[in-house]
Amino acid sequence: MTTALWTTHVKASPDAVFAELSDLMNHAKWSKTAYRAQKTSEGPVAAGTTYDSWGWLPMKGKQYLNHVTITAFEPDAKFAFDAVDPAGPVVPSVFTLTAEDGGTKVVRSMTFDKPTGINGVLWPMVFPGFVKPAIQKNLDAFRDVVDKG
Repeated sequence: MTTALWTTHVKASPDAVFAELSDLMNHAKWSKTAYRAQKTSEGPVAAGTTYDSWGWLPMKGKQYLNHVTITAFEPDAKFAFDAVDPAGPVVPSVFTLTAEDGGTKVVRSMTFDKPTGINGVLWPMVFPGFVKPAIQKNLDAFRDVVDKG
């Protein structure tokens, strides 16, 4: 198992950051690749809320489906979800929010298994050279969207 971390600082309060982050349908605003989400459960967003999301993944295309379940919904502090690849693993994402320097420090963590087969052979080059920077760009784009209000 590998856990990776990404960090940014948003010039907004934790409640403003949480409000934008905790609705997966907002994530298209800052995704650097094709992305859309549709809520598939009833009621307000909370732990247990489900979505289907479609986005671009390397070697899988730009309309790749994941089933997403919100696993933590702690206003102004923590938001987490599991993205379930129908053909593969569950990838947990956790966003932790901390008030800092008049804004909010956002730390995203993801935990996943090393891919198998040829993808596993390439992973030590692909992850640090492509995946990790791409996720940081999305987190920085999130920061820019929230900073602009």
